[in-house]
Amino acid sequence: MARVVLGSSHWLARPSVRPSFALEARMRRLTSTLLLALSAAAPLVDAAPAHACGGFFRAETPVDQSAQRMIFKRLTASRLEAYFEIRFSGDPKSFAWVLPVPGIPQDKATVDVAVFEQLDAATAPQVIQPIVCEALGSPPTDNADAGFDAGAGGGEPEVNAPRVTVLDREVVGAYETVTLAAETGTDLVTWLREKGFRVTDEMIPFVDLYIGQGLNFLAARLKPEAGVDGIQPLKMTYDARGPMVPLKLASIAAQPETGVKIFYLGEERVTPSNTPELTVPTGHLAFDHGTQTGNWPAAVARTIDDHGGEGLVVDFAGPTTLVRTGAEENPIADADENTEPVRAALEALLTGTRYVTRFYARYSPEEMGVDVGFEAAPNLGDVERIRSMPELSCEEDPPPVNPCDFQACGLGGYCVLTTDATGAQVPACACVDGAAARAVRDDVAPGGLRVSCVDVRINVDPIELPDQVVDTPPVVGPPLLDPCAANPCGENGECFALNGHQTCLCERGYVAVAVEDGSGGLKATCRVPDQDVPDDFYRRRLPEPRLPYPRGAGGGNATATLSDDGCTQGAPDRGARHAAWALLLALPLVLRRRGRRD
Repeated sequence: MARVVLGSSHWLARPSVRPSFALEARMRRLTSTLLLALSAAAPLVDAAPAHACGGFFRAETPVDQSAQRMIFKRLTASRLEAYFEIRFSGDPKSFAWVLPVPGIPQDKATVDVAVFEQLDAATAPQVIQPIVCEALGSPPTDNADAGFDAGAGGGEPEVNAPRVTVLDREVVGAYETVTLAAETGTDLVTWLREKGFRVTDEMIPFVDLYIGQGLNFLAARLKPEAGVDGIQPLKMTYDARGPMVPLKLASIAAQPETGVKIFYLGEERVTPSNTPELTVPTGHLAFDHGTQTGNWPAAVARTIDDHGGEGLVVDFAGPTTLVRTGAEENPIADADENTEPVRAALEALLTGTRYVTRFYARYSPEEMGVDVGFEAAPNLGDVERIRSMPELSCEEDPPPVNPCDFQACGLGGYCVLTTDATGAQVPACACVDGAAARAVRDDVAPGGLRVSCVDVRINVDPIELPDQVVDTPPVVGPPLLDPCAANPCGENGECFALNGHQTCLCERGYVAVAVEDGSGGLKATCRVPDQDVPDDFYRRRLPEPRLPYPRGAGGGNATATLSDDGCTQGAPDRGARHAAWALLLALPLVLRRRGRRD
């Protein structure tokens, strides 16, 4: 079974006839992508604020390349155009994708990923810290085998199928697509199993959430002859008063602190309708003068954590003219270094709109309890993408860099420094009771590695191969490797599998760091911090998840509890089973290949 890590999220992909043998190997084969990402953007001029007599250092804020991106374009008061970025590497026959949608999407087409790249580059926020030097004068310049089974379309239920209706079938570029309606989550899960999807009953209440809203489901997979290079962003239009981002579905397989970028193009400024719009406090910003980088991703994550895991930050909001200016100053070229096709594609996207709002968030699974919607907010002002920190004088030495400023430990975490084997100070995370430490790769974290504290209640049972009628018996590989083998957490921590990943419950007073093992894998391990973790931190309580996870999922007592005195932590049952990747209907699903007859 191959899996696509959706940054957020993880796709279960369809296995090849020869099964892969280890969970981590499957993880490494596939790249991250979360199809729920929204993207609405507007750029700002890449100029620095003017200073009468001084020098100026600007930041190249790290780009969250693993963030999930989606673009919504308002066509009319009741119709939207949506663009979904899809990332995948591996066996093309292992690709499948399902998304909740209103009605029957029309005008489906593939688009160049460069549209996302250019819109992102033209609107990306920048953290700066000017250094004013009177002697310097003016500032320096910045030099699947077969397609979906044939069956009745046009609104007719399939023969011998549960209450699932095929509303539409269409070939779009390299994709075969089908739009489905189901009366219940049980019906849809049963239908998916009959078509070879690897799904569990635990996703049924998530599916019911969207069926209850009258939504259908769009499924797509590659044509048999298509290769991975055929995977492109998918565009569609549908009737809706406003977009909705189904984060609840993404929560099952989301990576801790998953980046989500939302670009909304329309006539006016918009704001979230059911979650707060947040502003990053200046005190959360940091700038490393040695590398000329700001800490915007970590600052956004901490801002959302400060608000109980809810909210979206506005990266930028302004007229589309500024997006065009930003694109001119940050051009993205196609393969032959020709920028004109990309410019033309961006111009087509911007045509008919006057305003762009770009949102950004970093969510862990337990924070994805709201399906975000949007509403017009013409009275809210523009938001520049330049974030300026207090000026420094030439006589001042730049302040030392605290690595914790560039890492967020999550809603249940607290960052402190510890010393690694080389003697360098690195950021580490203490986890509140009820949370455990998981190591992940992150292109905007120090050294590309980080630890996040995740709620141990967000755990699901492993996916078992369901009984299905197939052409030949399924090929079943060996069981998943134990992520807790060889005591990866060390003497001061307890390891257990959370959604199939190695996680650590460190003893009180110890902190978790991310380290690479000798085979190129990644693990969390518990160490002594360079400073004490405040006692008050361990008295915090995680909020109750706003998600329909079954209590005790993952086997046994999967909930760590906090005692009345805030001093005793109950660890999850060591008998908890591995959780293979639950299927999210907003993410690619795992298909089981049908055996071919000789």
